Amino acid sequence: MKLVPIYISIMLLALSGYCRADAFEDGLQHFGNGDYPAAYSIWHKLAEKGDADAQYYVGQMLYQGKGVAKNVKLAYAWLSVSSKHGSDMAKSLIGDVKQELSEAQIAEANLLAGNLAKSGP
Repeated sequence: MKLVPIYISIMLLALSGYCRADAFEDGLQHFGNGDYPAAYSIWHKLAEKGDADAQYYVGQMLYQGKGVAKNVKLAYAWLSVSSKHGSDMAKSLIGDVKQELSEAQIAEANLLAGNLAKSGP
């Protein structure tokens, strides 16, 4: 009987990984079909939970204005968080984004990034 909670915990962990993968793939499918608002919505929820890949795609979409209004400062913030979580894609894009911002905007984006990072897991 002592093993039942352990088995339940293992199953919940396994299912949570599946749900993330499933949701992330749904975002990719929407993005590939040109339904950018739906992709953004899915990835934004995952990004807020600390998913580095989703954070990258949210930043990229904000930078390009795909499915959302273009917001370079917020894009920089999401890419910064994603980069800190180990995303190589974010590390390569953030330099381009940074070139479009003033020093004051970068400082504001860094404050935003700190808040975004705190909202994760």
